[in-house]
Amino acid sequence: MFGLAFPWALLGLAALPALAALYWLRRRFRRVPVSSLMLWRHILRPREGGRRFEQVSAPLTFFLEALALLLLIAAAADPRRPRAEFRRPLIAVLDDSASMRARRPGGSPRERAERALENAARSPDIASVRLIVAGVEPRALEAVAPKAWRRGLTEWTCRAPEAALGRAIALAYEIGRGRARILVLTDRAPETPPESADLQWLAFGTPLPNAAIVTAARSAGERRDRVVVEFAAYGDAPMETRATIRRAGATPEIHVLRLDPAAPPRRMTFELPADAGDVEVALDDDALEEDNRAVLLPAPRAPIRVRLDLRPPLRDLVARAIIAGGRGALVETPDADMVIADTEVVGRDAADWMVRFDTAAAAASYTGPFVTRPNHPLLQGLSLEGAIWGARPLNDAAGEPLLFAGDLPLIAETPRAGGRRELRIAYDPSASDLHRTPNWPALFWNLLDWRADERPGPAEINGRAGGDALVRARTASGEIIVREPDGDIRRIRVRNGRALIPTANPGVYTIEDERGTYRFARNFFSPEESDLRAAFDGAWGGWTDAETRRVEYASSAALFGLAALGALALHSRLIGRTSNFTRS
Repeated sequence: MFGLAFPWALLGLAALPALAALYWLRRRFRRVPVSSLMLWRHILRPREGGRRFEQVSAPLTFFLEALALLLLIAAAADPRRPRAEFRRPLIAVLDDSASMRARRPGGSPRERAERALENAARSPDIASVRLIVAGVEPRALEAVAPKAWRRGLTEWTCRAPEAALGRAIALAYEIGRGRARILVLTDRAPETPPESADLQWLAFGTPLPNAAIVTAARSAGERRDRVVVEFAAYGDAPMETRATIRRAGATPEIHVLRLDPAAPPRRMTFELPADAGDVEVALDDDALEEDNRAVLLPAPRAPIRVRLDLRPPLRDLVARAIIAGGRGALVETPDADMVIADTEVVGRDAADWMVRFDTAAAAASYTGPFVTRPNHPLLQGLSLEGAIWGARPLNDAAGEPLLFAGDLPLIAETPRAGGRRELRIAYDPSASDLHRTPNWPALFWNLLDWRADERPGPAEINGRAGGDALVRARTASGEIIVREPDGDIRRIRVRNGRALIPTANPGVYTIEDERGTYRFARNFFSPEESDLRAAFDGAWGGWTDAETRRVEYASSAALFGLAALGALALHSRLIGRTSNFTRS
């Protein structure tokens, strides 16, 4: 990058037309009668004409004078070039949100931003280029030579539901350590114009009308699923679009929607059979592609298999509670998902949960106050006020207490390796009436629902793209294979039976491990990105100031000054030769 220390000196260019006028605008000669020309040794025929332009060949002296004038003006402006020892790294913060792919005449914001990045990387004062992809979480790529910056463009997909530009810029400052030039490429204007001389903000957005799917959900019923979808419009006037609902084995349903930007999002609700499989809701093409499609997968319906190793009457009480809730199925096989016993069970599968009732004769019957661990899934919605709970407290129980009667623990939890859990519940049916209240089936509903949430597979089947998806693995360690919506395959490390999968791209993800395959969907639900009315085109900030040019840039004024002297010397020599020839 080159700069001028005194750009006002370019006003001297106004002298060039005056110089040209001296040569092209000729003055008319007066006629003077003479008696004879015999005494004239050289007869010069003057040009005829007056104050008008003539097509003549300018003499060499004109070009030398014009060149000297240009060189003197350039020397006065003091052009400065970057010194090799002051070359800086370039850190480009790339907006990775989906709005950068908006369709517009002249190219999308991403295409225009790529061209701006190419121009910036060509600057001679750039030592290296590092890209920071600003999606939901900023990701810094490796620094490369200025000519190799395109290597990182494969990471710049522009499909994220949001762009963490603030954190990405903070990361750029941390990496740059006050030496780097920071270039922000986005489609939105900054909240406050940058004040640092090291930061330049370029926006390439254009306000466009757009319709979007802003939310979609699918809830499982006993025989039918319920789907809720909301549509919104962003623009200056109402717009019309079509919503197409597709599912395997059925004719697509088309609904014409008239959406008003001034009204709340329009909601569509419909039901479908539980075995309908995947459902896709799509809008007609418009400015933004990502928010026109949502895929909803069916939730797993397999009941929790429960084996009861209980003695009457507790066995009958627990069995009725499990069957009433509809979340579990009683089995006698050893591969159950949960074992509920009142004795120590040996040889159970490592993936099982163990719930052990301590039915020793009650030391006392308690009516409260009952204190529960806040927000624990086992105790959600229970109201134990007025209930009688007879038990011998678990004063010697290992693990974390979940329920107290005063300061006496009645339920305790002990997590085990491989996703296993062990619960101990102190309860004497003969000294209690909890099993005669709605709290009893609610307790087992919570237990089975908690177990369903903890079984292998994704914790959430249908959700919003961005962030990490929690996947519970069948093993405590190792790796799982993830196939992303664009076909890329990556391996994710499993730690303590859990894996976190980045979901920057909307679509269907497939997980493979040694024992099976799971699927989950992530959709683009981001009203802020779908609203393209806030897009902007402009530039803010700059990379150089007067002090930076003085310190980090070398002056070229002397070179231009010497060149001007050379042009004037040649001009003088040429004038001298012409005068000698005339006198001779």
